[in-house]
Amino acid sequence: MPLPRRRALDTFPVELKGEHYFVLRDTEGLFDDPMILDPFSFLVWNLLTGETGIKDIQREIAGYANGIEVPENRIAHIVERLQKINRADRLLWTQLGRE
Repeated sequence: MPLPRRRALDTFPVELKGEHYFVLRDTEGLFDDPMILDPFSFLVWNLLTGETGIKDIQREIAGYANGIEVPENRIAHIVERLQKINRADRLLWTQLGRE
């Protein structure tokens, strides 16, 4: 079953306390707070095309990581966190009468 497609967001890398992260920022101004993702979560976000499922993402990541398989629950947790933004976005657009 395909996972939802990622929302178009402004993304840029940052370094915090010596660690590398990626910031996802809403360019439409619907949300004030940006989301900060670790590099692995950012990779998962990039693989959310609307046509891929968790198994597809696992295979893709294994291709990058010499066959190492990431547990389904780790990917599912990241996707769930990202979906909270999408749910809030859809709710707001519905309330504004734009959907």
